Amino acid sequence: MFRNMTIGKKLFGSIGAPLVVALLMGTTTMISLSRVNSSLDSMRGDTRKQVLDDAIKLNLSEMSSMLRAQLVRSFLKDQTFVDKYHRDYQSQLNDLNRNVAELDTLVYLPAGRAYVASMTAASPRLAEFNERIYQKAGHEDIAGATAIYINELAPFARQLQEQAQQFSALQSDLMAQNTQAVNAVEAQALWITIGMLVACLVLVGAVVLIVRRINQDLRLTAESLSMGAEPITIKRNVAACPGARKSHLLLTIAPSKENTRPMKLTARIPVTAAFVATLLFGATGCNQLKSRDQLNKGVQAFKNARYEEAVDHFQTAIKLDPSSEDAKLYLATAYSYQVVPNLDTPENLALAQKALDGFEAVLAKNPNDLTALEQIASIDRNIKKMDDAKLYERKVIALDPNNAEAYYTIGVVDWMQAYKGAVAILAADGLTDDGNGNVKKTNGACQKLQAANTAVVTEGLEALEKAVNINPTYEEAMTYLNLMNRRKADLECGDDAARKADLAQADEWTQKSMGARKANELKKEQKVGGGVTM
Repeated sequence: MFRNMTIGKKLFGSIGAPLVVALLMGTTTMISLSRVNSSLDSMRGDTRKQVLDDAIKLNLSEMSSMLRAQLVRSFLKDQTFVDKYHRDYQSQLNDLNRNVAELDTLVYLPAGRAYVASMTAASPRLAEFNERIYQKAGHEDIAGATAIYINELAPFARQLQEQAQQFSALQSDLMAQNTQAVNAVEAQALWITIGMLVACLVLVGAVVLIVRRINQDLRLTAESLSMGAEPITIKRNVAACPGARKSHLLLTIAPSKENTRPMKLTARIPVTAAFVATLLFGATGCNQLKSRDQLNKGVQAFKNARYEEAVDHFQTAIKLDPSSEDAKLYLATAYSYQVVPNLDTPENLALAQKALDGFEAVLAKNPNDLTALEQIASIDRNIKKMDDAKLYERKVIALDPNNAEAYYTIGVVDWMQAYKGAVAILAADGLTDDGNGNVKKTNGACQKLQAANTAVVTEGLEALEKAVNINPTYEEAMTYLNLMNRRKADLECGDDAARKADLAQADEWTQKSMGARKANELKKEQKVGGGVTM
């Protein structure tokens, strides 16, 4: 087969063929990975929706537990823990709002849109339950608080949980379908890769035969020259007829030791390089497929709330494919979901730091990544770094000036800081917050409240009003404008008219919030044909 081939063709076959096969293998691998990536993108979206739904169900369960705890602690006259559970409830509600907002960007089916609409409409009423029960508990009206919980909150919460369960069942079906599709594409890609590797092995065998034939031809040529050739001579053979113009140069090349050496190493260097390049293409493609498999397993573990197992899979995926940005983002997210809000243990803070480091790495490559900025702000709130949380929300606003959610979050954090400061100062004065300006406080306590809360109250009012200006039916922001104006009433030292004006403003925002809620419910019902029955 190779006997009649020239040395040039043989060299081309030994060098060019492996390069062509390597190119084909790389192209085939990239096509296979593209198909796998397309299937996984769809699966990641469904997985993220399932994770958010699980988080929403957990938020609802925790909120119910915290209101029950308020009732128990109120009965025991433990106002400190009543205040704590009231704040924790609000933190869970903020997380629920954020989860629903993210879910809203992912759902497209009518059932999913209706679910998001119901949860969005439910948020202000959940906030209202917290405030009503807290006010009743603070005034030791245990019967009134219990009646609100049993007759209003519990049925409403059960309705929301049932809707969450129905959405979860829908997402489970979609996940099962997508998992089958991904497995089929991955199996096909694996068989294609195996076929290409077998073809490479066959080609390597052919290349070895070609190289051996080249070496054999060179040895025979060298031996022939060494036996019969004379030293180099140059003879001019002139035509017999005088004056003839044509002439011929006759050259005889004498062999040298250099010419008679076998060229095995020289011939094999390009072949070896081509073979190594082929193997590298194949190894890279295999590692990317393995990384995708680990990413898929990590997503499944994450969906089932096995966050530590998910972390292991995501770390392995990154080791196999260090360029996988999806794996890095999921790893940071898996860490963040293990962070327990308001828990100051070293282990919890270490998890929070790992999550922060992961999202900071995302920002190092893309400083304008809104998701990473929002996640960092959320983690900072959970570990009580309130000023840092507001700083990152400001960065979100710098990139997205019309982000009403960011303004709202700043206002909520300001209210939490103002409330915490007010409770501490009033407690030192022997009082508990009455939510109406606390007229019984001493002048000294009022001066301390002004020093501690004026800045955050002013900032919070501005942020919440900005949120309402961007979204005129932002009922949650209106609810907090009610609460923040009550904090402002604390600061009107000796000016009872100003205090009453602040309370009147608070009541006005309560009415606006109720009107906005009804308008939003009507709008959602018109859009999706349903909603939560209030």
